[in-house]
Amino acid sequence: MGGMDDTKRGDTAAPAPLRVLVVDDHALTCAGVELLLSRNPRFVVAATLDRGRDVIKTVTRERIDIVLLDLELPDMNGADLLAELTGRLDMPVVVLSGSTRPQHYDAARRLGALGLVSKADSAEHIVTALGAAGRGQPSLSPGVKRGLSHHGTPAVALSPRQLAMLHFLRSGSSNKEIAYRLGIAAPTVSFHLAELRRKLGAPDNRTILDRARALELL
Repeated sequence: MGGMDDTKRGDTAAPAPLRVLVVDDHALTCAGVELLLSRNPRFVVAATLDRGRDVIKTVTRERIDIVLLDLELPDMNGADLLAELTGRLDMPVVVLSGSTRPQHYDAARRLGALGLVSKADSAEHIVTALGAAGRGQPSLSPGVKRGLSHHGTPAVALSPRQLAMLHFLRSGSSNKEIAYRLGIAAPTVSFHLAELRRKLGAPDNRTILDRARALELL
């Protein structure tokens, strides 16, 4: 009987905790997130980084389930990093930002961030957003939701990879550079450009950005 009970307990073992990479150049924020998640068996902080340059390498070399990302980084454009994480690696990302500008959160949402949390919100909203991201579900903290209340649903639904391509096109990247940033072949870039033309109603590649701006996708 004892052995049967042990088997049953083993069958109902809790799942492995989700491994979170924290990217923020504020040491106090990183320490606070580590303390917060140390109290929750669903998560473990796999690593913390105060720069963006090592994020892609860390995600590709280690088992990371979710990235908790501050877009205000000292060494690179956080939006570029977000676009690579979502568009290239299909990585669940929760953006944790001190920004008070709704357009920053709206841009992050359009680039594929699953969770959006303001640093002005309660710390427990970080846990809520991480839990939702672990299930592949979007989550907005109350502060972010209030700020985005006037932003409507995008007129055209684009995939994170297509949104990442728009982002890099706007920054002036060539097709070759986009292929490198997103880790895809040149023909795949051409395929997505054709999809963007179709979805946006753009007659050629030169008008893709014009149509995206007209539809308020950028």
